[in-house]
Amino acid sequence: MGRRRRYDLRSLSIFGICSSFAVVEQYRQNLNGWLGGGQIGVNHQIGRAVLGLELSGSWGDVSGSNSQTLHVFAFPPVPAACLNPHSSFSNLGTTINCHADQDWTTQVLAKFGYALPDGRLLPYVTGGVALTGLGIKTSEIISPGAPFQEKLDWGGDKMLLGGVVGGGMQYAVGGGVSLGVEYLYTLYGERNFTNVASCSGAPSVCLLQAGASPIPENHDLSTQTVRLVVNYEFGEH
Repeated sequence: MGRRRRYDLRSLSIFGICSSFAVVEQYRQNLNGWLGGGQIGVNHQIGRAVLGLELSGSWGDVSGSNSQTLHVFAFPPVPAACLNPHSSFSNLGTTINCHADQDWTTQVLAKFGYALPDGRLLPYVTGGVALTGLGIKTSEIISPGAPFQEKLDWGGDKMLLGGVVGGGMQYAVGGGVSLGVEYLYTLYGERNFTNVASCSGAPSVCLLQAGASPIPENHDLSTQTVRLVVNYEFGEH
């Protein structure tokens, strides 16, 4: 029988491994990668119920790229790579390259758990708000290999705000140390990434792009994250 533990102490946590899968919604683009970070929070136990609040931050490399070449002329425009619809007037032979990355995220989460009788295992649910940075880069190569080849580049970086739900398990191994695993699903709101593309290629072709209208683009983001967590509790152990 393990000694009963009250979860009423301030804690500092380190994410040993944090993997993430994300989806950027324009047409649809998948991202995957890893994040590492830390969190600080407080838990308070009432009977076997445990209430908590934590602030966490993660940094790493979650990204994805895809590319598509259109081999037939399509009118009206059709979805291509991350564009929906593809808007080029010269569909035949056009190549679309898309890249998106999420390098950091921060969350404020509330926790509700139930301490099992041995005082060591704590299953819980959690929810709150998250803020992240999303970077988008898109290029469109028209008539590749031709003397009048044209390349358009556009993109940007925005912060997205979203809601988080999830749950996990925490197990006290002793000496104030506990190990845990946690799953989080986050849905971020849509942001406007509209901007004007830069042009490279034949000068006569790019001259026509001077003062071109902005390219309309909106993106939202959803992520699924699994975190392996090491906690240390400050106070009486």
